[in-house]
Amino acid sequence: MTLADFLRNIKPMPDGRKLHAGNHIYPAAGFRRLLERECARADRIGLHFALVDFTLRAQNNNGASSRHLIKILSSRMRDTDELGWLDEKRIGLLLFDTRLEAACRFANSVRDA
Repeated sequence: MTLADFLRNIKPMPDGRKLHAGNHIYPAAGFRRLLERECARADRIGLHFALVDFTLRAQNNNGASSRHLIKILSSRMRDTDELGWLDEKRIGLLLFDTRLEAACRFANSVRDA
């Protein structure tokens, strides 16, 4: 079996993750579970992580604001980072093994974009 065949046979995630702009975006409930798990892991083994919270501006009818932000985040996030909805107006990016200073630099670069 080739890699392409293998990838074609992968089924969607049961927790409702959706593919958008090349990356998975967790719905709010799934993202919350991921954050809880990462908090427990960080407490247990002493790793760092950061959650960067982006509030969307007022949406127009076709959701251009969220699509634009997702496009920017998708182009800058690492393969190990996770993107998800915090609520209907906020998108969060979970940055694994990231300290506060690096998370602030990341958030500022997204804001400037």
